[in-house]
Amino acid sequence: MQKTRLVGVDLCRGIAAYAVVLLHSGDQSWGYISPLASEFRSFFYFAVPFFLATSFYFSMGKVYTGLTVDFWKQRFQRIIMPYIIWTIFYFFSKILMFNISKQPDKIKDLFLDPVSIIFFGGASLQLYYLPILIVGTCSLLIAEYLVKRHTRVIVLAFLSIVSMFIYNLFLVSGNDFQLGPNVAFQNIVKLIAPNANEIPPWRIIFVQIAFLIRCLPYLFIAMVLQPLISRKEYTKHVNFITLSFFVFFIVVCSYGKLFLPIAVQELFLGYSLLILGIYLSQYLKNNNLINSLGFCSFGIYLIHTIFINIFQIIIEKYLPILLTKITIFSLLRISICSFLLSWLTVYLMLKNKFIAKYMFGT
Repeated sequence: MQKTRLVGVDLCRGIAAYAVVLLHSGDQSWGYISPLASEFRSFFYFAVPFFLATSFYFSMGKVYTGLTVDFWKQRFQRIIMPYIIWTIFYFFSKILMFNISKQPDKIKDLFLDPVSIIFFGGASLQLYYLPILIVGTCSLLIAEYLVKRHTRVIVLAFLSIVSMFIYNLFLVSGNDFQLGPNVAFQNIVKLIAPNANEIPPWRIIFVQIAFLIRCLPYLFIAMVLQPLISRKEYTKHVNFITLSFFVFFIVVCSYGKLFLPIAVQELFLGYSLLILGIYLSQYLKNNNLINSLGFCSFGIYLIHTIFINIFQIIIEKYLPILLTKITIFSLLRISICSFLLSWLTVYLMLKNKFIAKYMFGT
């Protein structure tokens, strides 16, 4: 574990990890979901934006000191190795599960799209985040180039706005990466080359470009914020800043979709929660429980679907009536149990140095 950690950021990491668990604890694919439960779920879409914002913001320190060979080795261990291991794990666990439940057709379906399994996290729905991180890490080379050129903050702010506009256009046009089919630029492809997404090299290129378009506004905003947040004069207004960003986050989370472009809402959610966590750290004392929560958050993200699937199978077998209608109560019940079991499991697994290094990249 790191010697010094921002306690507020660790707390927010834990909240974001729970948000991911809740989002996966019941949706339309499970059965009928009540309108109230669906609206409740919509408050928890801040998780991945927060994780992206956090990753880019804290990577900036490495950019300003230079991206060394050790940095790239560390990122390989942190992202690519867990991605490979968890992809293999989820792929073979699905084969085992379908064998036990006697569903040979679903086993055949697993082998129909190897490109998705290998490159886009198709083995389990939450793994798509890691290929995005890989592309985001490569985009740090752009940041390093801009730093070496001593690019002014006003230029970085302009790049933030432009990249945000492009990302929003990308989203509203329906050309962003689509989970499930795991393709990107589908509407453009239909107009120009209808079969292009069926050609693996083109499909891979399109998705990588889509990931880069998503990452660039996070990258440029991180470059703007990194030197600003570290300024000493802002420490005099900690109370005001903390309260402001707490209110801002709640408002954007609750009503942002009513008045903000979708890309702007996403970025505001991610960075407002990050900034809140940074300033909140000045109020919170070092706490082993919160440190553990933050340290285990990445593992919770990776492992939680196992417990959700177990609960789903048990409920389908013994209390199927509970899945006839997904309610806020059922979402909370499954998500809290899955989250706590995931946290405990990751905590115990991290005690083994080999597992910690290769499965969780620590």
